[in-house]
Amino acid sequence: MTSLTNEIVAMAKKRTPPRQIASTLRIHPNTVYQAIRDARRRGHDIPQFKTTRKPKAVDVVLPTKQIVLPLRLHSLLAAEAERRGQTPTEAAQRLLEKALLGTVVKS
Repeated sequence: MTSLTNEIVAMAKKRTPPRQIASTLRIHPNTVYQAIRDARRRGHDIPQFKTTRKPKAVDVVLPTKQIVLPLRLHSLLAAEAERRGQTPTEAAQRLLEKALLGTVVKS
């Protein structure tokens, strides 16, 4: 193993996260991940690291169409969205769902 690989393995064994190792050593994170994978294959006991990815939302709605709002309506929508801790898009989707499912479309 090279001295760089030895340093990566030593830091990983101390539970230093791979991105922090990369930052500290000023190398690309993929270099760290590859060195850790190779070291594990050679039998080094390197702990698994927690992933930092956010879980995917169950009801992801992919954008398919856009609508154009007058500036005044967009401003009102943006203010209401901010008050609720939402993006204007989220607020618009919820507003349309409630309007269409609650009053326009009757089963």
